[in-house]
Amino acid sequence: FAAFDSLEMDSDLQKFTAFRDYFIISVSKWQDARPNLFRELLLRMFPPDLERGGTYNVTPEDELQKFRFEMESGFDGHGFNFSAYLALNVERGVGETVAVHSMTWLVVSLLFSVFAMCHRLLI
Repeated sequence: FAAFDSLEMDSDLQKFTAFRDYFIISVSKWQDARPNLFRELLLRMFPPDLERGGTYNVTPEDELQKFRFEMESGFDGHGFNFSAYLALNVERGVGETVAVHSMTWLVVSLLFSVFAMCHRLLI
């Protein structure tokens, strides 16, 4: 996965490339550790050709080779867009952190009501 080894890179780009390569290698190890999840990932990334009867019968070696090739070359020839993946996960994480659920509002409202009654009774 060292596609950029021969190029001069600044330290941030080197870190980014190292994390990207680590991600691709880690996900490719799912083939042994989590075969069902890896197969589901492949089916989502490379859906079977439904026009020709659409089965997905390839050997595990072919699956791994296709996965690594697509991650390196990408669907558009530019490789896996790791920065878009990171941006999407940050966006979702921040959204979940900022979102206040209705149950939280209910608990806060009840606590505020209890504190208001206690304050009213003590004054």
